[in-house]
Amino acid sequence: MTAVLISLCLIVRDEADMLPAFLECVCGVWDELVAVDTGSSDATPDILTRAGARVLQRPWDDDFAAARNHGLERAQGDFVLVLDADERVGLALAQEIRRAAGDERCGAASLLVENRLPHGHVRRSRLLRMFRNDPSIRYRHAIHEDVHEEVASFLARTGLRRADLESPLLHLGYERSRAELKNKKERDTRILRAALARDPEDHYARFKLLEQARFWQDRSLFATTAKEAAAAIERTGVPSLRMAHFAGELVALVADGLHPDPRAALRYLENFAGLIPPSAAYELRRGMLKEILGDAAGARNAFRRCLDLPRVTNNEQLATVRPRLGLARLALAAGDLEGAATEAQRALSDAPLDPEALLLTATLRRARGGPAALEEFARERVAVSGSHPEIASAVEQAARLAGDAAAPARG
Repeated sequence: MTAVLISLCLIVRDEADMLPAFLECVCGVWDELVAVDTGSSDATPDILTRAGARVLQRPWDDDFAAARNHGLERAQGDFVLVLDADERVGLALAQEIRRAAGDERCGAASLLVENRLPHGHVRRSRLLRMFRNDPSIRYRHAIHEDVHEEVASFLARTGLRRADLESPLLHLGYERSRAELKNKKERDTRILRAALARDPEDHYARFKLLEQARFWQDRSLFATTAKEAAAAIERTGVPSLRMAHFAGELVALVADGLHPDPRAALRYLENFAGLIPPSAAYELRRGMLKEILGDAAGARNAFRRCLDLPRVTNNEQLATVRPRLGLARLALAAGDLEGAATEAQRALSDAPLDPEALLLTATLRRARGGPAALEEFARERVAVSGSHPEIASAVEQAARLAGDAAAPARG
């Protein structure tokens, strides 16, 4: 009997539209395919069975961790690889996965998950999706399930290492139209509220609820959850966040939700300085508040600390584009057009369609070189990225700000 090296485990429900492309891109990645179906009414189970999967039926009970663990408990491979039907594996990543599984020193691997956002942004998150098939590694949290602590304990116990795979895993699930179709807001909010009813001190659940409110632009939910989160942190004390990888993002969101006044928001954030894990979201928000309050030196230091953190954050944009634009604004306020242009161009290199980076770079080019420079900027950006409304809008706004009679050609 052929040895099973990689068990690909996934949970599914009504994914018939996504599965053909998923199964095609993971062909050759797995030796065993274990799918937990939580109540499909379409052809999902049949598609998976024809592909060679072992399909396990489990009634849905609002618990993603339990569904994940149901598959893990039945996986027979040396490694478990956890993916979803709305994710896509490229050839380079497939090869990296295979190499990691063949490395006897490797105990787990993180994958670089990409979520494509508006304006060409890509949110990249490092998530532990591959690990040795060990019974001590099981998921926690009913939603946004996690195995970080369990994998860390396993690696410490065995002396094995973690590999960080570099080729991206594309995630389609948080494209807004698809999320709305799946009614994710109602489902996710319900599960998170249930988790908090069971454990009011669950900071992770409150963090994820704040993310839900921000994603769906639900101001009422955001304000209510921020107030509840602040009260929970006060009850448990700052030490309760000392080992939480999400702590910086959590307190930054709480500060925004609780304190419209920037001085009060900054005072709240400063309570956590040096007491939580390094966080780009935390340093970025500190920098922005200091910038608003006129503390240029403090803002500059915070933005620079942010730039040191791209590999320890779940959102690389927060550690690249946003702090570079902050430094550009500070340089501009100090009259340093050259420094501002340099930082804005660096931000644009990281995110070629970012509206703020485009507008700032276009405005600076117009200020330094006149209408002809702005026309050249428009042609350059179209050559790099193609014709996009973000480019046209930035060029037109820069022309209007300069008082030009007519906007330059869009390319």
